[in-house]
Amino acid sequence: MEKNLKKRLKETLFATVLFFAFVHIAILVVYTAVSGKIETINIFNILNFNFFLPGIGYGLVSQLLSILLIFGVALTIFFLM
Repeated sequence: MEKNLKKRLKETLFATVLFFAFVHIAILVVYTAVSGKIETINIFNILNFNFFLPGIGYGLVSQLLSILLIFGVALTIFFLM
């Protein structure tokens, strides 16, 4: 029974984090659509990298690197699972 409880707690934690991540991204997408500020959905801005590297979330090169990073992480997870 204890193993089952630990498994359920892990699954619940994962589902909760995933839910709030989805809601967060959905809010950013809606805000981007309303405001027209494409930088809002740049992964460097979402992860607040701009705290360490000011300006990293802006510009065409940043947008392209953001897209490449997202696909790179997604493909890595896909092939590791």
